[in-house]
Amino acid sequence: MARTLSHRFTRKPTERIAPAYVSRLLAFRHWSSLLWLLTVLVIIWMCILAWKWPFTRNAVVRSLQRGVGKPVHMGSFHPTFFPLGYIAEDVRFLNESPSSSTPIVVVPKLTVTANYSDLFFMRKKVERISIVGLHIVIPSVPSATRNQSASTHHESPRFSAIGQVEIENSVVEFASPTPDADPFKISIKKATFHDVNRQGPSPFRVELVINEPSGTVRSTGKIGPWNWDDAGRTALTGSFTFNEADLSTVGNIEGRFNAQGEFTGSLSHVACSGVVNVPQFGTSNGSHTLPLLTTFHATVNGMNGDTVLNDVESRLNHTVIKSQGEIKGDRQHTGKTAHLHLSVDRGYVDDLLLLFTRNQQPSMTGEISLQADAELPPGDSGFLEKLQLQGDFGMSDSRFTKPSTQAPINHLSESAEGMSKKEEREDPKIICSDIKGHVSTQKGIATLSGVSFTVPGAHAKMSGTYNLLNKAVYLQGTLRTTGKLSDTTSGLKAGLLKVISPFLKKHSVTIVPFKITGTTQHSTFALDLARKQRF
Repeated sequence: MARTLSHRFTRKPTERIAPAYVSRLLAFRHWSSLLWLLTVLVIIWMCILAWKWPFTRNAVVRSLQRGVGKPVHMGSFHPTFFPLGYIAEDVRFLNESPSSSTPIVVVPKLTVTANYSDLFFMRKKVERISIVGLHIVIPSVPSATRNQSASTHHESPRFSAIGQVEIENSVVEFASPTPDADPFKISIKKATFHDVNRQGPSPFRVELVINEPSGTVRSTGKIGPWNWDDAGRTALTGSFTFNEADLSTVGNIEGRFNAQGEFTGSLSHVACSGVVNVPQFGTSNGSHTLPLLTTFHATVNGMNGDTVLNDVESRLNHTVIKSQGEIKGDRQHTGKTAHLHLSVDRGYVDDLLLLFTRNQQPSMTGEISLQADAELPPGDSGFLEKLQLQGDFGMSDSRFTKPSTQAPINHLSESAEGMSKKEEREDPKIICSDIKGHVSTQKGIATLSGVSFTVPGAHAKMSGTYNLLNKAVYLQGTLRTTGKLSDTTSGLKAGLLKVISPFLKKHSVTIVPFKITGTTQHSTFALDLARKQRF
């Protein structure tokens, strides 16, 4: 009985409701009208999509012209449907100037893909853009002209976001203000940008190839949103590494370095800081290498490559070199010229000289202080030939490492203090000298002027040249001493000096011209009696 009631109350309502629901649906008289309405809506939607279809040749050309504000020429165009998008080849953005037919942007291959869902709902989004072989020339235009042009002809692209942008094997060239100047170029091996939009920054990963010094720069960070009115104001932040870069491509210097650092700011004013490590730094004219570690703080204009060196500290072995300056292009030179102010406070002269000698030890040792202004113009010449330097230096507690050069100075000083030759041999102390003067370098030759040389009992002034390339030395000057010239040598030369010494004396001081000739490896210190008539 209970089973019968349960069956009656559970099944009958379902049997009664279902036929009623179905019957009402079947009784609906406007099914045909609803189907016609849906069909019309679909047709209208498809017409709108066809009218607004973004992946036709004309639509793409119009979109590119709106985004860049330049006339666009397109070679071949191939729409794709699986995946949705298009492939365009030989795309050129032309210069608006009628006198110039040179394109400012050349894209050999451009591939754009999108999702059907984004297209169906008319979301302004592109899934992926691939650019291969891009060559872009950014003209040097004053900011006022650029902004005016942008407001008249230039519109930001009509998209809300791009999922990913990939650029491979491309070159970005920043035109110089002068027609004959070499442009600043960046070779892009691979660059990837994610979630490119108009509201916030986009993460990026870039791999750049640099020619001087040769090597690869890898960088990650965030850029944007892109400022379409003034690209230089686009925000930029990130970090970089520059590994195993070859300095020999610069000229006359050797070594490989690793660098790393961080940067932040806008594209036209990027603040950078980092460390450069050269384990074996040297010159092509020397056989010695020394460790070089540099920390720097600089400001870089990403639009033209000009750099301001705010604070640079380099430690060459045990010597610290501080510098400030700038690396920028100008109207007098093609390429970029480095202008630096260098300072060394109580460094070591042997650290500097070792870079320019093939001997086992430098020609001099001691402490050195230096204040100098240096200029390094661009060009194909070597580093030492291009270097232009003007500065003042001072050396203390210095001495010649070659005994045949230092010994006469020791003897002369000891003689001035009243020591006999026997006493000099019993007390063979090393007499140190103080040197100071002015130096200028041009085309690989260092010109020394106003150089003074002081040891106990003797003082000298001299001038001359030192060839940084072949190490030839030619210095001449005047020596004043209270010592005996005959004590600087022995044998026949000592006897001759005893004879002529009275003719060189004024009161108790002997005044005699001298010269230093030869090379740093084989130098000769000698009296220059042919110049006696001048005194």
